[in-house]
Amino acid sequence: IALRMGPLGPVAFAWLIFRFYHDARVCSSGSAALCAGLIAAMSAALVHGLVDQFYFWPDLAFAFWILVALARDN
Repeated sequence: IALRMGPLGPVAFAWLIFRFYHDARVCSSGSAALCAGLIAAMSAALVHGLVDQFYFWPDLAFAFWILVALARDN
């Protein structure tokens, strides 16, 4: 992310991930399973990102943004 987005890229990405986990953790009682799944899926994507550049493939980037949108919508 730092190489493709410049010096502010990691800062913006860290803020986005922080907001994702905050939004996913604060959820209504009826959607607790969805929130747990969102947290698990994002954690798996970030661990996968340690060994591969998952974010810059269009289909994986789309899945990433779907996770962010679902967490924000809870």
